Amino acid sequence: MSDTRPRVFSFDLGSFKVVALLDAVDLRDNLAAAFAPGQSPGAVRELAVSNVIDPHRYEHCFIPTLIDTGAEKILFDTGFGDEDSALLQCLQDLGLEPAEIDVVIITHGTPTTLAAL
Repeated sequence: MSDTRPRVFSFDLGSFKVVALLDAVDLRDNLAAAFAPGQSPGAVRELAVSNVIDPHRYEHCFIPTLIDTGAEKILFDTGFGDEDSALLQCLQDLGLEPAEIDVVIITHGTPTTLAAL
């Protein structure tokens, strides 16, 4: 990933540690078709602009999630797995190797969730 934004976001949930891992970002066109089908283009543009969102393009982020229960490390989704993928670097930033993941759960069957298997 070429930008310099943070890639690892963590918080505690009870005794668990939850970590969102920014694997990759894809810039896509046609915000209205993706998020507001059937709405007028003018209404979508007005809402986007008023919320400091580009009315034409949007970022689609791929965010696998790691949960450390204390007994197991569970990874939800594996990310995009392409050359811009940052999942391995995110794990390294946490001091983890892929072999230390105990369970991988794929939430749905698209390339953005299972391509890095």
